[in-house]
Amino acid sequence: MKNRRIVIKALGAGLSVMLPGVTLAQADPRNARPQEGDRLVFADGDNKGTPIKLDALLLGGPPVTAMPQDAASGTVRDGSRLNQILLVRLDPARLQGDTQGRSAQGVVAYSAVCTHVDTGKADVQVPVPRFRVRSGGRGKDYGRAGHAASTGTAA
Repeated sequence: MKNRRIVIKALGAGLSVMLPGVTLAQADPRNARPQEGDRLVFADGDNKGTPIKLDALLLGGPPVTAMPQDAASGTVRDGSRLNQILLVRLDPARLQGDTQGRSAQGVVAYSAVCTHVDTGKADVQVPVPRFRVRSGGRGKDYGRAGHAASTGTAA
């Protein structure tokens, strides 16, 4: 019993030495997760840090990488790669289910980090619509397979 207490105290002392750095990292507002009321700003490129407006998202265009920004302080929450967000603008009439309910004027947001294989946005495929053309009783598929953002669940 006495040895157990000694081990517990030693572990506690060791953790207390390591935790101040962890606590300071968590206190940095740049490391905070996105909050309700945050704005989305460009994560990179010439417009880095600039708020993203609807007209910057082309209908059916490529995803735009964004980071949350505290609207009150202006702090961009870019301290964690987990805060990266992909924005895609799709035709609102084609959205279904949860995606339709969570979209805003056809804009949907997804995590830019692929959590199941721990990869970033470089591995994301842009959704390409699939359509079928019928001619003379025969059909032919056009488009390529990819992540179907128009039927998936938005963040």
